[in-house]
Amino acid sequence: MKRINLGWGGGAFDVLMDIRSRQLIAYSSESAAAQVHETYGGKSYYRSRSGMSGAGWIPGHMALRSVATYRVDSAYVEAPDLANVSETVPGLAIIAPIDYHGGNVPHEWPIAVVKGFREPYDESYQSSYDQLYLLDAYGLGALLVGEEDQFEDVGVGVRYVPSVWAEATERVFPIRVRKGTHLGYRRALVGLFNRELAFNAGEGEQAETNRFWMRLGIRQIGDRFFKIAQNVCRARYTREELSTVEGLQAASPQNVLVLTPTLYIQESGAFEAVGLFQIDGEEVEFEERLETAEAVKAMVGDFAGIVAKLEAGAREKLEQAREARRQQEQWAAEQAERDAKFRELCEQHAELKVSVEDSLAAGNCRPGTEDFRNKFFPERESVKVGELTRFLSVYGVRRVLEHKLLPLVEVTA
Repeated sequence: MKRINLGWGGGAFDVLMDIRSRQLIAYSSESAAAQVHETYGGKSYYRSRSGMSGAGWIPGHMALRSVATYRVDSAYVEAPDLANVSETVPGLAIIAPIDYHGGNVPHEWPIAVVKGFREPYDESYQSSYDQLYLLDAYGLGALLVGEEDQFEDVGVGVRYVPSVWAEATERVFPIRVRKGTHLGYRRALVGLFNRELAFNAGEGEQAETNRFWMRLGIRQIGDRFFKIAQNVCRARYTREELSTVEGLQAASPQNVLVLTPTLYIQESGAFEAVGLFQIDGEEVEFEERLETAEAVKAMVGDFAGIVAKLEAGAREKLEQAREARRQQEQWAAEQAERDAKFRELCEQHAELKVSVEDSLAAGNCRPGTEDFRNKFFPERESVKVGELTRFLSVYGVRRVLEHKLLPLVEVTA
């Protein structure tokens, strides 16, 4: 018997389409699973103690089809790349919205349907398929039965920044919607066309983005800041534009409350305070979890104590980072000194011969040794130490030279 395997949990749910009822079914929780099995048979074969994850199966049927999904319960809609979407029914690729937390198919988010889908994806959506539809469940039913007269063509503009130095631009996408449907679909479109709207960060030197900005979905490149989600940049900022409460709040996700230009609270299952400090010429971020009472006090303006704790943590973090850098620099200096001495040793014994057997005795494997010999010293039974010094960065060469030369140092000593 053909089966359809289903599961939920770990941020991923399976969604089916029942062609006969024209419904989308999310296998997304213990209760949802029970309803699915009551309707379609099969059973659950796994369920976690928490009930937040599980798996099961139902009998396969030609009217039941798996569909691709995109996430809508986050600050940035996680829509799939059209290059990774396959046909659901002949000629159609159906992509359903899913609320990963609630485990349902939200009515307010559109179902995306690609008609006349073709592979491979060639960077031009117009030649990858005949038509993109954005519609609701009623529109899906109409489309499946061929009621094209219920749809109209519209153009939806998406504003984005294509590269580091480019200005924001707008791209207009031709789509088809069910007549009378609202057009609040721009976030879904950004996800669907993320390959075409992809941000080009360039090949220049890029600053490491501080977590103060990363948690806000902002990436720092040079002296500019970019709001990037799914590799699509929606806005570009200067530091001055982010140096006010209003400016930083406008650039922040909905789960962030900005208290000062260098302090905000973020809620993601718990409250966390995030601060940015200038200490001895270095910019340091520090974050700390808050109790609910602390967060509420901060929201009404009483956050001096939080700032003090964050700054103390930032100073300790900076000292630890500096100590780690000092140790790294010391290790690098010691390693450079060891390398210099070893090179001197190689020069002293430049005429000493090294054979395949020496390599094997050092612990290198025969196939690797012979491949190296055949590539660089074909038809040679041995090579001189001086000939191998240009390969000192190769682990196997360094290994055999140390095996050959270090005992000579011990004998001399």
